[in-house]
Amino acid sequence: MGGGPGNRSSGLRSGATVRRYFDVFLYLHVLAAIVGLGPTFAFGWIGRMGAEHPGQGLFAARIVHTLTRKMALPLATVILVTGVAMIWAAEIDFFEHGWLVLSTVLFVMSYGYSALVQSRHVGRLVEISSGGGAQPSELPTLRRKIGWGGRYLRLSAAVILYLMIFKPF
Repeated sequence: MGGGPGNRSSGLRSGATVRRYFDVFLYLHVLAAIVGLGPTFAFGWIGRMGAEHPGQGLFAARIVHTLTRKMALPLATVILVTGVAMIWAAEIDFFEHGWLVLSTVLFVMSYGYSALVQSRHVGRLVEISSGGGAQPSELPTLRRKIGWGGRYLRLSAAVILYLMIFKPF
């Protein structure tokens, strides 16, 4: 079953080669997490600043929407692919590690929420801020949804990071 890079009993891959693959995948995984997800922690502040300064609201909404679509979501895909690649390279029995199963489930749920719900809400905010004929009552409700969605996504990221570092079970 193997527990780390190079523990393959069949001998089809050398330990050094597996270690190199694992190290490359780990580097890309961490780099994608820092570059792709790090800036998303500022989205709440950007949104609040846009709401406090209505003249800047459209810019704030556009920057959050653009960074999500062009950086965070694509790099989250890299995180998922490199995570699976590390499991393959290290020959880890996925279901033997509760922390890995839970963090993967949380990641997939967060990714889905961000791509299917949060991004749609922020896209609607961009549309409204661009003069899309919003109902006066729609804007506060939409901002509230975006705020709660952002809190959920940041909390999920923090829990996933905790699980990845400390591997509590």
